[in-house]
Amino acid sequence: MSGWNIVVVFGAKGRYSLNQVRHIAAEVERGIATPCKKWMYTNQEETFGWSKIPLARGWRDNFAKLEVFRPDTPIEGGVLYLDLACVIGRPIELPPWEETLTKGRLMTWRDPWRSDVPHATGVMAWVAGTVTDPYEDFLANVRYEEPGIRQWGDDYIINRTMKGRLDFIDTFLKVRSYKAHKITSREEADVITFHGKPRPWDVGWSLVNN
Repeated sequence: MSGWNIVVVFGAKGRYSLNQVRHIAAEVERGIATPCKKWMYTNQEETFGWSKIPLARGWRDNFAKLEVFRPDTPIEGGVLYLDLACVIGRPIELPPWEETLTKGRLMTWRDPWRSDVPHATGVMAWVAGTVTDPYEDFLANVRYEEPGIRQWGDDYIINRTMKGRLDFIDTFLKVRSYKAHKITSREEADVITFHGKPRPWDVGWSLVNN
């Protein structure tokens, strides 16, 4: 039976270095105790031993993240997506994905700042192959700006296309923002997300040199 899969995306041109991708690989290796398959959506050669899924669209910035919802995914089972700037806090034992996830529904963490798009997408979970609308919507109308929306991005697309099919991930994973929740220790959460500046490697929270 298929188990959990950890998924990351290394596609934003120039935004992250290979060492910063090595950061999330080291975090997962150290912090997630449950055996998982590891997948990286990228067109780079180096994947640090993770299975590679080539990016097909060349979408820029965070829009590349939407490719994790491609219907042609080779992944089976439960998916846990992590942004590259996440830190694993307490060691994580993931519950059985069959008892945790619902086909066709997407779990996200609660955005601590924005009520207009309350589902933040730096940490997500779903059943592989059953959530495709964010990808298909953007593919049908690729646009990097949207009139009237100052911070148009993957968060808006996911919140809109998955409306009514979104759940919060805190039923099984405690996710906190380093900046918004004023986190001072890894022990305060399961996953700690970093937005903008600082990044984990700026505050000495990276396991690799950057």
